[in-house]
Amino acid sequence: MAELILRKTKFTLPSYAKINLGLHITGKKPDGYHELATIFQQVSLHDLLTFELLQTKAIDIKVNVSELADPIDNENNLVYKAAKLFLKETKKSLTASIKLEKKIPIGAGLGGGSSNAAVTLLGLNYALGAPLSIKTLQKLATQLGADVSFFLYGGIAYATGIGDRLELLQNKFRFTILLLCPNLSISTKWAYSNFRFDASANNRDHALNDHIKNTTPFFWRDKLFNDFEKSVFSEYPLLENLKQSLYASGAEYASLSGSGSTLYGIFTDRETAKDACADFRSPLQYFMVEPTYWGLRELESRN
Repeated sequence: MAELILRKTKFTLPSYAKINLGLHITGKKPDGYHELATIFQQVSLHDLLTFELLQTKAIDIKVNVSELADPIDNENNLVYKAAKLFLKETKKSLTASIKLEKKIPIGAGLGGGSSNAAVTLLGLNYALGAPLSIKTLQKLATQLGADVSFFLYGGIAYATGIGDRLELLQNKFRFTILLLCPNLSISTKWAYSNFRFDASANNRDHALNDHIKNTTPFFWRDKLFNDFEKSVFSEYPLLENLKQSLYASGAEYASLSGSGSTLYGIFTDRETAKDACADFRSPLQYFMVEPTYWGLRELESRN
């Protein structure tokens, strides 16, 4: 094993959610994976990952998930998988105890699991003095999930391929976002298997970056579509009703995030967003959040 130098032994990092500003499915690869075009926007709703690290002669990874999450076997947990993959790549041995405090709903299209995996890679790399380059971290991230790489950088990015080819954007939006999270989990696998290509969408303009740079959220209604909405709304009419409720409450743009089940509304006036919260009641969870910009660069700037 290579010499281990821990510059941090106990620390806590945020693990932010994301929404999709448009999600166009553009094709299907021979291996069965779908290609897409989407804008990932990080938002302020976040989990917390607390790391406690100890130098040992053997690798021992323990993940404690808070009571807010569904019980999950360690070896199927993306935090565990990310830590194991990182230590294998670095040939380091240590005991890593990682506490995951969940706030991001599971199976909601907000990327919580992918974010957790990316922050695990970032946290371990940070604690060990950055033994891995960003290029190597990206390679590991892709092995864990198509959108994990985005969360290494955070902020806002235009994603193509299977969601792993990223163009980091300079836009920094200041609007308010209302997330509506029904007590409903939608499997990404189910969403893709039930998606059907629409011939009318073949000529659709996928230059989503141009749309968000050159127009305001009100005009996104005609340009930014989520291709999962047709099949998901057909199966879960409640979600389509929630989208229309967001518009009725004053949202300038509303959409399903990822494959759902979260709906979000964008409000350029924060007071209108606050008033809209009164329209939604338990058991529906809602969160008023902001666009966020946190990732590798911000972590490296910490003292």
